[in-house]
Amino acid sequence: MKATAGIVRLVLGLAVIFALVSTSASSSSVSAGDVKALVSGNNAFAFDLYSVVSSRDGNLFISPYSISSALAMTYAGARGNTAAQMADALHYDLAPEQLHESFSALSRLFNSGGKTYRLSVANALWSQMGLSFLPEYISMAEKHYDAGLKEVDFVYRTEEARSAINRWVEDKTEGKIIDLIGPGVLDPLTRLVLTNAIYFKGQWEQQFRPEQTEEAAFYLSSGKQAIVPFMHQIGTFKYAETGSTQVLELPYSGNELAMTVLLPKPDSSLAELSLSGYLRQLGMIDAFDDNIADFSGISDTFLYITHVLHKAFIEVNEEGTEAAAATAVVVGTKSIRLDLPKVFMADRPFVFLIRDVRTGSILFMGRMADPLSQ
Repeated sequence: MKATAGIVRLVLGLAVIFALVSTSASSSSVSAGDVKALVSGNNAFAFDLYSVVSSRDGNLFISPYSISSALAMTYAGARGNTAAQMADALHYDLAPEQLHESFSALSRLFNSGGKTYRLSVANALWSQMGLSFLPEYISMAEKHYDAGLKEVDFVYRTEEARSAINRWVEDKTEGKIIDLIGPGVLDPLTRLVLTNAIYFKGQWEQQFRPEQTEEAAFYLSSGKQAIVPFMHQIGTFKYAETGSTQVLELPYSGNELAMTVLLPKPDSSLAELSLSGYLRQLGMIDAFDDNIADFSGISDTFLYITHVLHKAFIEVNEEGTEAAAATAVVVGTKSIRLDLPKVFMADRPFVFLIRDVRTGSILFMGRMADPLSQ
């Protein structure tokens, strides 16, 4: 097997900034079926989101889980048609109580830590000082998302508030996500910012040997070639094939997380992977409309989403992978074993996922189109 690049770095920006979030939470225990339903919905949203953003050229890297988590906190405060549109776009098929409890269960699992890797998820609410929130919403955010309420002054100290939020994100992502919220995004009308940060660092279960890394040609979609470092390894891995795609799973140490690589066969193209069908709008409309958005489950103050911001980072080398992502909401294969050896040469554009093997959750998702492009 050959994998592209001694070191690969990808960064993508996307953000959600809106006026607020939340709803009351139930004390009932979460079931395995509810968690499974949440994972299924989150993964469906991941492929929907990919189908939308993949129309842009170049490399791509996002954390669908980070985006889903931040918007779940927002959804908790949505009501009426705003809530219905969000549930449909985000594939939230559970009742609100079960949804938030299931997110909480996943967060506890991810933060429980592995002996051979680091995985952490963190949330926070940043509110305008003095703004009144519904107690049920604050309680829900603290109970299910461990999102403490932090007061800042968006009105008179906007830049100080922006710096405080960005410092929190940078700290939670080990310095990998810097300046999530850029200048001019926040203003005196901002009332609430919801943030989610996710960080992962793990070594390959079967590491690549640096001395075997050598340069070879990567064939771009344009027909041109790029000479880049390729990592080489011969081993036993989970592998599957469809008519047009090779699928390979590379486990991280501990076998609780893995990278899944979807590689079109030489006579196919990346577009033929058809991850989620045709490009379509996700349908979350009212939440961004300052006339009809309904987040009355958060506060008596009228709120609407102004931005959704997201940044992600990944570095892959012979030892393993380091990945991080952050989202801010601003308010105002079935594996098979084959007897014959297979060659998996990732020398053309491919899609990759970083998954939690225990639950099947897609934590990160990306596309390698050009190894020489940042």
